[in-house]
Amino acid sequence: MRRSQLRLLLLAVVIPLLASAFLVGAPSLFAQGETSAGVYKGWPVGADGRSFDSTLYLNADGSVLLVDDVLDGTAPDVRTGFWAPAAAGVVMTLTNDATGPLAQPLAVNLSATAEGTLFTAPGDTTLGERGRRFTPFAQIVAERNALPFSTDLAVATIASGGPAGTYKAVLPGGAGWQDVTLTLFPDFRATLERDALDGRAPSLSYGAWQDVAGQPAVTITEIDGNAYTTPVVLTLAPENGVLRMLTSTDNRAAELVGVPFYRLEGLANAVVVTGIETGAPAPTVVDPGMVTAPGAPLTETTLATDVVAAPVITEFITATVPAQPAPAVVAVDYQPAFEAVPCPVDVQVDGVVTCGFLTVPENRTRAGSRSIRVFAVTMASLEEALPDPVLVLAGAPGESPLQVQRWFATAPIRETRNVIVVHPRGAGLSEPALTCPELADGADQQALAQSLANCYNRLVQEGVDPSGYAVDQMVADIADLLSVLEIEQVNLVGNDFGAMVARLVADRYPERVRTLVLESPRPVDANAALEAARNQYDALRKVFADCAADEECAAAYPDLEPRLIRLVEWYNVNPSPESIGFGDGDAILAQTILRLVDGGGEVPALVTALYEGDFGTACRIAPVAGGCLLPAGELPLGPASGYTLTVPLIANDAAPLTETMTVTDSVTVTDVGTAIDTPTVSEQSPQSWRDYFENPDDPQGAEAAMLDRLQEQLGIATRAELIAFLDDLTV
Repeated sequence: MRRSQLRLLLLAVVIPLLASAFLVGAPSLFAQGETSAGVYKGWPVGADGRSFDSTLYLNADGSVLLVDDVLDGTAPDVRTGFWAPAAAGVVMTLTNDATGPLAQPLAVNLSATAEGTLFTAPGDTTLGERGRRFTPFAQIVAERNALPFSTDLAVATIASGGPAGTYKAVLPGGAGWQDVTLTLFPDFRATLERDALDGRAPSLSYGAWQDVAGQPAVTITEIDGNAYTTPVVLTLAPENGVLRMLTSTDNRAAELVGVPFYRLEGLANAVVVTGIETGAPAPTVVDPGMVTAPGAPLTETTLATDVVAAPVITEFITATVPAQPAPAVVAVDYQPAFEAVPCPVDVQVDGVVTCGFLTVPENRTRAGSRSIRVFAVTMASLEEALPDPVLVLAGAPGESPLQVQRWFATAPIRETRNVIVVHPRGAGLSEPALTCPELADGADQQALAQSLANCYNRLVQEGVDPSGYAVDQMVADIADLLSVLEIEQVNLVGNDFGAMVARLVADRYPERVRTLVLESPRPVDANAALEAARNQYDALRKVFADCAADEECAAAYPDLEPRLIRLVEWYNVNPSPESIGFGDGDAILAQTILRLVDGGGEVPALVTALYEGDFGTACRIAPVAGGCLLPAGELPLGPASGYTLTVPLIANDAAPLTETMTVTDSVTVTDVGTAIDTPTVSEQSPQSWRDYFENPDDPQGAEAAMLDRLQEQLGIATRAELIAFLDDLTV
């Protein structure tokens, strides 16, 4: 069970015990002389220097519930007792914690301001911290866009440790308001907790986050244990220690857009004055202009009010992603170094090849970060080299750059320029390589998730800092490499994920980039793992929309999307017979998506044929190796018939189909010929991959490298199997 779930379980058990005594609705502001019953919030600093979240319930029946939570996934500290009004505030006595009665009850005197804020007397350490202050939640609601906040400390905290941390916000929800907590864990998990503070357990959303050019992007995948069919992606922008929600991809989180999320350390260390003693010096505070004018000089302001200057943050803002993201803040003094090493056999190609390691901190934003080594290989120009080499950034994290290097080894560009191929930190021959031998082939989703967790835990135990493998660090690696190799400018080439890194290198170090080539570029804020499957369906929907917009296509192939959904469901219950070979609905869906590689022009006809059970047409469009044989018994029906098959269809040794038949009821085939009629779908001559190769039976150079790369990406074991697969794709 997750630690966050344990914390919620504890809250779900303890808080409802007192729920019957809670005030109904949002509490109002309390002036002196009125009842102090209600819900209060505070953000103290503990004796260990850590900030935490504190919620105080003073119930109408005189009972007390105090919940102190460090918001790190562990169970909160829960204490209960009773309270009573006093002349200048309230007195509460804490008698129990989550384990039972306290060894000694704690009596706490809380004074009250005119607004109803409760605070301990200076020097009172009864609760074990450096004084406590509890603000009525209704007051926090009223001041939610201008809460007392230490901007400079929050900014410094983020600068030294990155965006990972805890952020607080207030949102409308249900009949009242919600206390909202966003936690970005250092291991890139993310939680979003909404608490109505009415005695019910909070609602908790889970997901992951990534640092995209200094802007956290949070992907929410489940809420209260229920997985979202479509994840919700939230984009936030830093604003002087506050994260402002910029966008949401789903209406389920639309209310978050424009809301300020305050860094917890900034709330806990805000300068707040509850009273000014005669003759005491006035406090020095940060000018509120720091929130809207980064870099402005600090000023000193003398105040004699209950709450000193708080950042002024407007209700809604129009924020944009900066065109040139600022480089990651460097908190570590270091000197990058490059060490030449003998080249491994795997990187040997024709001509002169040199190899080496760039030594840099694992995480430039954290003091004391260990050093890691980034591998780079330089293939010397085959002729006299021009001064600006080609620097290649290969695909996704974890993908070996070796195939890319082999392709560039014989590319024409190498005739006049050196080619540098960088193995991204954590991948290829860089050290450490974040490999996961725990992953099991063919494992189910639960086993796969567990093996990934095992891999992650092992890497962390070995000392790996996961936040050191963010895009910002990879971008800085390229700048450091060019510096130590004394290269003024490069022609930068990026593929897939490498294209995203290349783009950011060009944004941040434009003087270093002569030309920029992006192949299959991925948007900076993309999450490929979550978007890949969705992109396939988006492509199908585009084909369906194009067909619907064409009068002839729409008439011949109507209702394509609902028909596809229906046929997948139907064939999952009634798989096509083995002699035909299309398999179940999931296999048919995969076959349909595969046709998108050829442009998708045949998809409407294929979907319609399979929906109607017209396997003759389906086989002509997407022939199945070893399949497309009509069973010698009952003819298979498609989902259009409305039937559900209840008897097994005939086996694999059936004779092949001679014609396409229209099925209205069960039809028994008694006379079957010997060969399927397989005319081409179009009037054009068949096209094959062989038409584009000089020597397809014995490819050399770039052609061989292309087949090697294709074989690796498709996961095909041998070259012979790849050739057979490609030959089957002839159209």
